[in-house]
Amino acid sequence: MHEELQGYLSRGDEQLKVSVIIEGDNEKHCPKSDDGPVCLGLAGLAEQEYPLEQIDLLLVGNTTQIDEWRRGIAAMPFGRVRTIAADGVDYFEMKQRGALEAVCPILAFLDSDVKPRRTWLRSLVDSIETGYDISVGVTRLEWHGRCGPDSGLMLAFGSISWGAIISSSGVSGFHANNVGLRSEVLDAGQYRKGMLRTCAAQELFNSLRQAGKRAIFRNEQCVVHAFSLEWWAEMHGRSGRESILLRRMFRDWPHQWVRNTGPLEPLLTALWRIAQDPGQWWRYAGAVNISRARRVLLFPLLLTVSVATRGTEMIGGYAGMLDGSLAREMPMHLSGKP
Repeated sequence: MHEELQGYLSRGDEQLKVSVIIEGDNEKHCPKSDDGPVCLGLAGLAEQEYPLEQIDLLLVGNTTQIDEWRRGIAAMPFGRVRTIAADGVDYFEMKQRGALEAVCPILAFLDSDVKPRRTWLRSLVDSIETGYDISVGVTRLEWHGRCGPDSGLMLAFGSISWGAIISSSGVSGFHANNVGLRSEVLDAGQYRKGMLRTCAAQELFNSLRQAGKRAIFRNEQCVVHAFSLEWWAEMHGRSGRESILLRRMFRDWPHQWVRNTGPLEPLLTALWRIAQDPGQWWRYAGAVNISRARRVLLFPLLLTVSVATRGTEMIGGYAGMLDGSLAREMPMHLSGKP
């Protein structure tokens, strides 16, 4: 099932403090080099302030990716590196397989198409070691070769795509591309196979909170996700279906009455989310240290991106209604059975 790479067996398990799990499903979104896609998660992990010799690294992907990763990590001084072949399995099953093989009391989950900032792992480990069970970080965006993470365009897109988990009371969820867990919390819940991205992550977060697990949001636990228009359209087209599913999965999801509006539900959901985006922008911009003056200056751009993104979600919701995908996905998401 997995292969432990040569040259990483000299350090004992007692020196390993955190298992970092990187999936390969999203590597198609990474920038390309002459040798193929650049695994951003692996590249950023090698630059961490945290001691690399304390990291138990698990790389989960297909056999082609594993061959490429092995060439890239030959000179990286991680405490231990293991590869797990996972051909033909979905995103969350890759994460679950990595978690099952982990040996450390702290689990840190990254995606292959996000690059963690240097403070990422130190902040995550500190959260768990100080008593929290779930450490949630902020995700930003970079359009490689075009717009950096601090550009107004990427800040606006980042707020719309990733800002919903930052609530006025702290944290209301997590993104699976940037989260840390105390290892035993997975006894209280795991990702469900075959679910859409946001639905599976929100269900796991809710189940852990209902089990009494404590969560904290950390600004320094920051990753930068690769952006492209193709990725944006795919993600938010799917999000249009997710919004309809989430409203049925969780009875406390806002505006339950909208589910009774039939064909108006995607439209009303888009309008409601556009109305929520200014407040979401203010919280997200604060989390990434944008001054109040710049937040105000960027507000017209934020509204433009909001309308474009929520319109894409509305189209995704209607497409799901018309092509039958929502009807197929509904039983799985409500019962957990494929």
